[in-house]
Amino acid sequence: PTLFMPWLVRCRTCASHLYTYAKRSPGGLIKCQPKLITKDSTISTCICPKCDTIFCRPRNVAGRKAHYLLKHQVTTIKPRH
Repeated sequence: PTLFMPWLVRCRTCASHLYTYAKRSPGGLIKCQPKLITKDSTISTCICPKCDTIFCRPRNVAGRKAHYLLKHQVTTIKPRH
């Protein structure tokens, strides 16, 4: 069975919490599928609510919506095992 691991996505500019994301595959967090975002602290899609920094780009991947994270704008925190 595949387990989901809760990754945290924070704004690199102001350190505010943006997403909690349920990731199931190994490796770094590059894109987020909106259906796997378990906690969304943003008000507007891909914009930090505290400092108005654009932190991701909405894209379609294989017909599904995805948010590609801008690595210089976010910090991703992987859960510890």
